[in-house]
Amino acid sequence: MTGIPQLEDLLRELEQLADVKVDADTPISQLDISSLDLVEWTVLLEDRYSINLENLQLDEMRDLTPRLLYMSVFGKHPSPPGPPPDHREV
Repeated sequence: MTGIPQLEDLLRELEQLADVKVDADTPISQLDISSLDLVEWTVLLEDRYSINLENLQLDEMRDLTPRLLYMSVFGKHPSPPGPPPDHREV
């Protein structure tokens, strides 16, 4: 994989491609994005980041959001809110 992009960068690319505002937590099926734009976006991701989305195993496509897709593909999980935990040994 060639670098790990930020979620915001991928959303911005999709927004420009589809000419719509994309919320990371709205199911893709509810966004006003054509199938052709989604295919073009996924091909762009595969080429740019050397990933393969063809065999991606996702539990529920109907509820798939851009954030869940991002986490599934790039393995990034959001940090919990608040300050980082204190890892000092006692």
